[in-house]
Amino acid sequence: MSEGLTARETLLGFLAIGITLLLAMSISALYRHEYSAGFVCLGMAAGLSYLFFRRRKVLLTIWSLTFVFINVGLHNMFHPSLPGYLVTYGSVGGLLLLVWWRARARLRLGIRAGPGGMHKLFDKDHGDEL
Repeated sequence: MSEGLTARETLLGFLAIGITLLLAMSISALYRHEYSAGFVCLGMAAGLSYLFFRRRKVLLTIWSLTFVFINVGLHNMFHPSLPGYLVTYGSVGGLLLLVWWRARARLRLGIRAGPGGMHKLFDKDHGDEL
């Protein structure tokens, strides 16, 4: 039986994607020397991250790296470039390191994966007491 995301979890995912887009917009605006727009986008991303992902940092990181990997990877298929490859492989490496680090921390604390393990990730980060 397949287990899907609830409406709350889906909304958190779209919010994480929005925060990632705001961060990309702020970096782009700062690169073009449009400091007011860049800092507004950066402030909005920081505020939304604090409000909704204060205790879900791992979830925000997973959604953000996955979104970057998919979009940069698809763009890089048709317009290949060295920075595109670096960002694509960097996001995959970040995802692998994050999963490895969290699995190691959970094993060290004696937390086993049980039923509803995916949904527990949306509640709060477990094992941050390290």
